[in-house]
Amino acid sequence: EAFVLKRQGIDFECTLAQGRTLWGRGVFFMSTKRIVFVSSVKSCRPDFKSFEIPLASVCDQKFNQPIFGANYLSGRVRPSDTDPASAPLGGIPAPWSLTFNEGGCGTFLGIWYKILAELHQQDGDTPGPLTQAAEQGNLNNVAYVDPSDPSVLYLSQPAAAPGTHERTDFELAYEAGELAEVVILEGVGTGNWVKCQILGPGSTPGTWNIHIEPTTDYNSVDGFADKDVPDIKAEHLRKRGRSDERPGSCTVQGCMIS
Repeated sequence: EAFVLKRQGIDFECTLAQGRTLWGRGVFFMSTKRIVFVSSVKSCRPDFKSFEIPLASVCDQKFNQPIFGANYLSGRVRPSDTDPASAPLGGIPAPWSLTFNEGGCGTFLGIWYKILAELHQQDGDTPGPLTQAAEQGNLNNVAYVDPSDPSVLYLSQPAAAPGTHERTDFELAYEAGELAEVVILEGVGTGNWVKCQILGPGSTPGTWNIHIEPTTDYNSVDGFADKDVPDIKAEHLRKRGRSDERPGSCTVQGCMIS
């Protein structure tokens, strides 16, 4: 993985499960595998610092050029089944947008579509031409440079400065009575999700008391079905989504410009 470009003056928005919205203003960094937005200017809540969009998990991507207002890139990102950081997505693809408030997008778009194409056409571990150019510091030889696009290309790979690492846990809020899902951590059905209802906050921060709904699946959830369970960590819960909201695979040919 290699850094490709940096773009400032960005407004980010993402709709989480149950209709909640995250938004922020700042900068995004694009690598050969992901876009990471950092809310360096302002955000909707103190614990919202950044949002990662793995390019391999993006679908329904579209570049929008409204008559009034700034151009913006939109799409949906599928959550990870294994990364607890995906819990706020509620197990369903989340709509997102990146609005370009400063300058054009010609440089960014050219690289964006090339990287997506390489990801879908990649044969084994062999990187595509643009990925190789990024790793070798030759992006200026393969990327179209739009004079109106203020994106900053990485002609050399940056190194993290000592003492700059920061971790901020995102507090996923639930309401009493809200329907959710909890993952089975051990026994029959390990790794599967079952339906539950939120009863309220647990005894320690970041935990919730829940009631597991009646079911005969997984040996009645090892006997916990239709019972109250206290102090479940937020990382083991997710918002309840609908199976019909899970799209199939998407291709580069599905990208559209309007």
